[in-house]
Amino acid sequence: KMQVGPGMASSITFTDGTDTWGIGMRSSTDNFVIAEELGVTGTERFVIKKTTGNIGIGYTDPATTLEVKDGFAVTSVSAGGSPRFWMYDYANDNESANIQFHKSKGGSGTHGVVADGTDIGRIAFYASDGNSWEAAAAIKAEIDGSPGDSDVPGRLIFETTADGAGSTTERMRIGQ
Repeated sequence: KMQVGPGMASSITFTDGTDTWGIGMRSSTDNFVIAEELGVTGTERFVIKKTTGNIGIGYTDPATTLEVKDGFAVTSVSAGGSPRFWMYDYANDNESANIQFHKSKGGSGTHGVVADGTDIGRIAFYASDGNSWEAAAAIKAEIDGSPGDSDVPGRLIFETTADGAGSTTERMRIGQ
């Protein structure tokens, strides 16, 4: 049914008598939303921001083209297929596509200084042993010293899992 409810310019709601979900346009922002309990206090799960077109999944005010709260998965179940992640950069400039890991010890959106030894990013490789996912290798970035203003010393650590071992072990370290 189409309706106008509290906090909504227009919306469609779905209910089974216990739970209610809705799709609509938030009257205060004109953002398109999908939410649980759609009204003024409803929990927005998906947002398209009117002013920018940015999409938020788990975020109500996405600052970039796509923001996904707490991660996402790319899965392939077809024979011969494998999940892939591509980044293309066609701009006529000297910059490249990149993956950035950001770490702060402050709350969301703040800059709290990190400490020596803090794990600031990792690429981990897992494989199935027939029962569960087990770590085979990892590349980690850590803080390597005391950070200061415009000074954040770092190190890269390469780890692998030996045959018969249950976890990865550091094999090589590149630091200052």
